[in-house]
Amino acid sequence: MSAHHLFASHAGLNTSRRPSQPTNRITNAKPGLIAFLPSTAVTDRQSQPWVSARIGNHPVCILGLLDNGRTACCAQMTSFGDSTLETKYQSPSALAAMQQIYLPIQHAKSTYPSAPSVLRLDNNLQMVKQTYVNTPAWFMIKTTELTSMRGVAGCLDQTSINKLHYTLDKLVKGQTSMPVRTPSSPLMPLHCRKWTLTDLGISPASSPNLTPVQKVQISQQLARKKTNAAARPFAPRVSLGPVQMVPLATISHNVTRCAPPQRRSNGIVKTTSWARVAALA
Repeated sequence: MSAHHLFASHAGLNTSRRPSQPTNRITNAKPGLIAFLPSTAVTDRQSQPWVSARIGNHPVCILGLLDNGRTACCAQMTSFGDSTLETKYQSPSALAAMQQIYLPIQHAKSTYPSAPSVLRLDNNLQMVKQTYVNTPAWFMIKTTELTSMRGVAGCLDQTSINKLHYTLDKLVKGQTSMPVRTPSSPLMPLHCRKWTLTDLGISPASSPNLTPVQKVQISQQLARKKTNAAARPFAPRVSLGPVQMVPLATISHNVTRCAPPQRRSNGIVKTTSWARVAALA
């Protein structure tokens, strides 16, 4: 995929033209942002042996940020040569496995009858081609090496970012099976070591990024629970009836002293204190 893999608006932009490679450096790196990795970008391949020498001249999706935003964890993006995942993988079992790791970005010319997750861009933007985020193919790079796509900083909407992070969470926890590596298949980060979301610059799942609608729904649920609890009459779990009291003088003649049994532990004899046993007549 080359630099012509750009954005188009639903407003009817002519997308048949092949624009030149973007040169604008991004200034607002954030999770979900679609950026461009030029062929001149410098990547640390020594500490990341899975990074291909041909990784440049492709769009990428920022998964998370590290080093106070100076380093981006990016995932490779692909259009399968202007094809689709369904065309590339004809076997139902192979397609089902690949749909767990290749997440499509919604495109007007495509349908997704069996895809578990479909991502969307903010502001009704679209990629020129049907594009997929290759979720397990991530790498780290300085944000200064990334450029914008023809000056348009297209970004996934918040719901799609949540879906993306959920997919990554399942990957790093081993809940999604990685394809078996063969001599001809590319090396992936998960083939080399274990990872966590924090390693990818993603906040822990305990602090999810909720959309405004989700926040309102949660607030409404909590308010309903509080209202229901306030309206429910108090129902004690113990009896509030009178308790029969027996004067101590009437049972004093029945009090006996019993020597407690001895207990042996590790050869040491242990005894408990004397017990007063009241046998009520």
